[in-house]
Amino acid sequence: MASIKLGNFIVDARGKIAGTIYSKSHSGAYARSSFNGPKRATAKQQNIRQIVKAIQSQWHKLTEAQRKTWNEAAPKIPVQNRIGDTVILTGHQLFVRSNVNNALFIPGLALLTTLPNIRRYPLWKYAITSATKNPTTMTLNVGVTDWIPADSESFYRHVVFATPGITQGSFAPSESIYRLISVFTGSAFVLGLGTPYRSTFGLANIGSKIFIKVYVLDSRTGIMHLEFLGSRVVV
Repeated sequence: MASIKLGNFIVDARGKIAGTIYSKSHSGAYARSSFNGPKRATAKQQNIRQIVKAIQSQWHKLTEAQRKTWNEAAPKIPVQNRIGDTVILTGHQLFVRSNVNNALFIPGLALLTTLPNIRRYPLWKYAITSATKNPTTMTLNVGVTDWIPADSESFYRHVVFATPGITQGSFAPSESIYRLISVFTGSAFVLGLGTPYRSTFGLANIGSKIFIKVYVLDSRTGIMHLEFLGSRVVV
């Protein structure tokens, strides 16, 4: 299912046109194929679906008071959908999103049944400090240059995604080519990505450009924000 952004004079679109179904949810307008043939999910996709399904089933096991904390918090925590529009989730959607984030990036963490009071979110600043290729290895580092803490950095995680090496003329690569590289604890102020990058993409060519995104995840709430988007040419 793909999120879509409607034109200036089109406020809504619903129904089926040439094999594509258009509709709208709390996350905005979307389009999906009406094809109902066999789906070949990767092992990773199947694992994510199982996690989501398991967490969704927990919503109905919460007490009314627990669900209330999520329903009241959701309007206060706008999020961005896949095309960059700001949307408001339902309490159920926020519960699932927060717990899925924790389950994916901090395995073994207990289920969040209530949402703590929203704390002031810290400001993190990053910079790509090196991107070099050697004959058999690669050095790729992102440094934390500054941050304004709200609490101990031990509560946070740096979640890093990257692209394969692409042409230098690229300025906005497709979201589909980003891959999760690694997750670091909040106390890590140098994010060494060379080894995990190589295991994901192989060695990037000299002269190619790598894009990196760093999200900061608060383990107490499961809320994750994009804090850095940058690129570096491999030398």
